[in-house]
Amino acid sequence: MNCKLILAKTNDEEEADKLAEFLLNKKLALYIDVIETKTYLKQSIGSIEKQTEYLLLIKTSPELVKEAKKKILHRIPFEKGDLIILDTSGESTRIDLLLSKLKSN
Repeated sequence: MNCKLILAKTNDEEEADKLAEFLLNKKLALYIDVIETKTYLKQSIGSIEKQTEYLLLIKTSPELVKEAKKKILHRIPFEKGDLIILDTSGESTRIDLLLSKLKSN
């Protein structure tokens, strides 16, 4: 089984926590890390804006990634770059074994 990693971000810590709990309760993910980050944006007028955001690292299986993505996009506003899905095949043997538990429960 391959592991998929979804990277999603939101500006609100409470929303990040609620989304993590929701995905875990719906068995759409096995592990989720929520990390506070600083995002720097260059504005068209040449100034740089800094904002605090929360990055969710969501580990799931290929079979669940489509449904997880749908649920994420219903709960957080989508902007370019706010959601990235990575295939971590061959890099995550332990997680692959644990992900099989999502299907067996």
